[in-house]
Amino acid sequence: MKTLKEIKKEIQFNQELGSLVEVLKGIASAEFRQLQAKREYNTRLIACLDGMFQDMDLFKSRHPFIERRSRPRPVDKSSASAATGTSDNDVIKTSIVMITSDEGFLGELNSRVINTALRQRGEGDELVVLGERGAHILEETKESYFYFPGISDIIEYERAQSLRDYLVQRFLQKKINHVVIIYPKFISFAQQEVAVEQLLPYVLSKDRIVKEDAGTSEIVPFVFWKIEKELRILAEPSIERVTDYLIRVWMAQKIYDIFWDSKLSELSSRVIHLEGSSQTITEISKKLKYIYFSTVHQISDRNIREIFASRLKEKH
Repeated sequence: MKTLKEIKKEIQFNQELGSLVEVLKGIASAEFRQLQAKREYNTRLIACLDGMFQDMDLFKSRHPFIERRSRPRPVDKSSASAATGTSDNDVIKTSIVMITSDEGFLGELNSRVINTALRQRGEGDELVVLGERGAHILEETKESYFYFPGISDIIEYERAQSLRDYLVQRFLQKKINHVVIIYPKFISFAQQEVAVEQLLPYVLSKDRIVKEDAGTSEIVPFVFWKIEKELRILAEPSIERVTDYLIRVWMAQKIYDIFWDSKLSELSSRVIHLEGSSQTITEISKKLKYIYFSTVHQISDRNIREIFASRLKEKH
């Protein structure tokens, strides 16, 4: 049984720890509100680019950045190649990009991103991780990977361009032929989910456009130009070069938006995790206080009985 001094020390420690957690929670909450307030929404740019790509499909572009229909990534690549009649050189080699956080008190957010990537990984795929904590998790699993620094508090467009350039270079060198990115997508303050999106090749689809209105999102058909007659676009100097440039712009903007999503998910997850820790500390403190006062009463009762017994002994 613990002494009163030991119990009192534990109560004091929990009170100090609880105060520290409350301070951290307040800081994370304030950072989240500030980041959410200054978040840059560029859905119009993404929508315009998506619409242009739909119209550019009329030219039947053969640029390697373009894929005309979504192709599910096969689990068994050898069987997929045999079924489709492709050779070993045509096997899908994917660069799987993982966005992880370098901050603490996030629960299992980083682990969920890494585990999703490892489930997606196939033979010949490569792993690219942003963030030291994600890299440490991969080191524990003894997986090989390419490392990039994590997202800083100041989200820079140049960082998105740098990652874009690396992935495009690998793609054009034919080291890979697919690029997917896995990140914690911000849904709401209380909800974050791990999302998987394909960056390269760009998938042409009529239902790509996301309309955001009052915090809600819905997939809607996109009309770039309302023209009754047949649409004709003049692309100079060539459709391939225009496609190359626009896909690079789209990709950098997409990665930049994902950086914002990931940072918001990180901060909201930290607040929720710290709130859970705060409640746990409160419950432990209540139990310790109950044990403390119960022990005090037991000692008081024992002392009273001893005093009463000694006085009875003196009378006799």
